[in-house]
Amino acid sequence: MKVFVHFQPRYLKDVYEGMRLRKNIKGALELTNIEIAKNSIDYYDVAHFISVADEMKINDAIELGKPVVFSALMCESDPSAKITEITRDGEVRLSNRALRILNKVSAVIVPNEAGVRFLSEQGVKTKIIVLSPGVNITRFEKSDQLEADLFYRYFRLSKSAKTVVAFGQYDSREEIRNIIEIAKLCPEYKFLYFGQAKRLFFLPSKIRRLLRRSPKNLRFNPIIPEDVYRSVMMNANVFLLINRRKYNAITMLDAIAAKCQIIGLGPIDYDAKVLTKGYAYIANTLPAVAASINQFFIGELPSKAVKAYNIAKAESLTEIGKQLEKIYTGLIAIDKGGR
Repeated sequence: MKVFVHFQPRYLKDVYEGMRLRKNIKGALELTNIEIAKNSIDYYDVAHFISVADEMKINDAIELGKPVVFSALMCESDPSAKITEITRDGEVRLSNRALRILNKVSAVIVPNEAGVRFLSEQGVKTKIIVLSPGVNITRFEKSDQLEADLFYRYFRLSKSAKTVVAFGQYDSREEIRNIIEIAKLCPEYKFLYFGQAKRLFFLPSKIRRLLRRSPKNLRFNPIIPEDVYRSVMMNANVFLLINRRKYNAITMLDAIAAKCQIIGLGPIDYDAKVLTKGYAYIANTLPAVAASINQFFIGELPSKAVKAYNIAKAESLTEIGKQLEKIYTGLIAIDKGGR
């Protein structure tokens, strides 16, 4: 079996969620000894896509009669890989382009049952399969002390600093406002927000004003190089969920593998094992989230990061590769049976 895995954002230096997911998929296939096609011209049995921007290549694969798999709702903070949009009323919906594409591929992979319900409600008729994006847990082991300490050098932080990190998209006023309010309520801790905007200089004026008025203990950052990202995850104390509706599946799983404590703003509209198993601290107001962060740092709330780490081990790339192989094999069998 040979699989064509494709995701190529506009900017070659892009190292955000879509690129990490592509790397995970390819890594999982390599661990399962599945051959990966060099490009779309190379022969392949199955095609696997991540972005609706690749509609032309998706159409090409369909015209060739190849089964097409699409990974959805795993990278919703990445403008190059997201498939949802926010309405004026603040509701999350599937983009028209995404709906069109998802209804013509062979199978759609989502990270949880909430994703199945959401896509079905939005009108997706294609077969939907639940499968984790997977995580390479060895990437977050502190075997290289220089890389582990890169976080402190890169951001000029003391090793004694207590840090909270969040990932998102600068286009989201809700996310920016939420982390600013939480950081204001926790002045003794360092907050780092990482995000990507299509045009950072052309953000809405309301968001630019929010950024200018943020507290001194909060630092807004662009997307960072991969080695810095790993070091951030290895050293951050808390991974903060600041959007009730958006599930950053791949980034959250990385945080779990790095043994960050998950704390978030609820009520959350999606299911994730770290939530359903009670390994995260979720509060329904911004002051309550800030209180949870403070209680965690002073020891009133015990860390559940070690227990949560078992989720990452169960969703390692080796396990994901085995599941992908089953999915691909099943689609190939259906395709041959229909001929």
